[in-house]
This record gives sequence, C-alpha cells and structure tokens, in this order.
Amino acid sequence: MYEVKSVKDKLGYVYMELLVGKNGATYTKNCAVKDVTRNIRLLSEDTLAIFDVDGNRYIVESLSKLDKKSLKRLEPYLL
Repeated sequence: MYEVKSVKDKLGYVYMELLVGKNGATYTKNCAVKDVTRNIRLLSEDTLAIFDVDGNRYIVESLSKLDKKSLKRLEPYLL
C-alpha cells in the first residue's frame, strides 16, 4: 500500500480510500471495515493488515515508510 487518502467513521463502519500498487501500477481502492478491533490488526511492529467487509485484505508492509498524513489517518485504529 502506498497511501491512505481518507478515513471516515460512519454508522459503525470505517470507510477508507486507499492508494495501492501492484505490478508497478497504482490504483485507488475504496473499502469499508466493520469492527476495527478485529479487522485492522498489527501483524508486527511495522506491518498492518486491513480486512474489509468484502473479504479483501490490504497489507501495509511498513508503517514507517508511509507518509505522515497516511500514518496520522490510521493512528486512531492502531490498537
């Protein structure tokens, strides 16, 4: 994952707009996460997994490599 564009908390869901990359291309993905304590998990000190309501999983391989704005948007959900 390259960037977290926006995070909105609404009616028990967290809606995220993510900029992700695959095979050298970047894509904007929108996802909805319910029950953030179970579906946004730290896998290690620097790796984060996000599971959305559609069963997709997004891996942030290095939190330290994210830009400051993205990290600040994710901070409230890092337990």
